[in-house]
Amino acid sequence: MKEVYSTNNEVELQMLVGLLESCNIQTNVRAGGAGDYFRVKGSDVMIYKSVLVRDEDWEKAVKIAKDNGFEKKKQTVKRGKGEVWLGRILLVIFVAIFLVNVYMAVADYL
Repeated sequence: MKEVYSTNNEVELQMLVGLLESCNIQTNVRAGGAGDYFRVKGSDVMIYKSVLVRDEDWEKAVKIAKDNGFEKKKQTVKRGKGEVWLGRILLVIFVAIFLVNVYMAVADYL
C-alpha cells in the first residue's frame, strides 16, 4: 500500500476517502503512533492520519487527489518527546494537587 495524502483534518480525510472510493479505488486510513487505537474509539482529534491505496491504484489515486485539490501534504503538528513528557509531568502534578485538595476537604468535613 502506498500513501496518497496525509493530514490531521478528519473532514479532508473523509472527503478524499469518499472521492477515491466513488472511483472504485479501495482505501485504507492509518493513523500515526497510537492513533489507530484512537480511531476505533472515536477520539482521534488532531492525530496525524494517512490515506493509503493499493500499489496498482496509486498513480490513478494521486491524479484524482491532485485534480480535486488534495495535491500537497498538509502540515501537521508533531510534538517532540520532550514536550510530551513535560505535558505528562504537568498532568501528574495537577492531578496530585487536585487529590490533595479533595483529601483535605474530606478531612475537614470529618
